[in-house]
Amino acid sequence: MQNETILNVFSGASDQNRLVLVRSTTLCGLEHLILRQETHSADVGWFVQNQVVIEPGQVAALKMTLSP
Repeated sequence: MQNETILNVFSGASDQNRLVLVRSTTLCGLEHLILRQETHSADVGWFVQNQVVIEPGQVAALKMTLSP
């Protein structure tokens, strides 16, 4: 089992799409960022279409890339 914390939810092109940034911590204490693409269905609610796990060593490089 892992512990997850939602850090941010980004609106998508429509009300049925969004990106969710999650911090995930495993039982052994490893932390990862996960970027999830989610879709909403009236029957199911929000569900994950796909996700990208960002390893701890990639976070600094991602920050540098996105910073002005």
